[in-house]
Amino acid sequence: MRVSLSTSNASNIQRAQETAGLKKAIRHQLFIGRKFFDAESGETLTSVNPHDNSPIADVAMAGKANVDKAVAAAKAAFPVWARTGASERGAIRELLQRALDGTRPTV
Repeated sequence: MRVSLSTSNASNIQRAQETAGLKKAIRHQLFIGRKFFDAESGETLTSVNPHDNSPIADVAMAGKANVDKAVAAAKAAFPVWARTGASERGAIRELLQRALDGTRPTV
């Protein structure tokens, strides 16, 4: 499915994200090997609010090429991660949690 982002859909998404209290726009690309990428196919999917079906974000749809790239990146990263101690992994998790807390609205 190929979805093009219309101006009205883009403004609806921006309005929905602002209403939700998000400090940053939702990133629509795939995150692979510490970098963001568009889907190789260009395909996107509109994520919708289940309450009212309003659009939240248009996100990239990973295809085989993207999955292959992600698997290769994960295999390359695994040896270093496997040698990382539990306390350091915990510290990394805490940093990620703080970053996520900065983008989530408070309820």
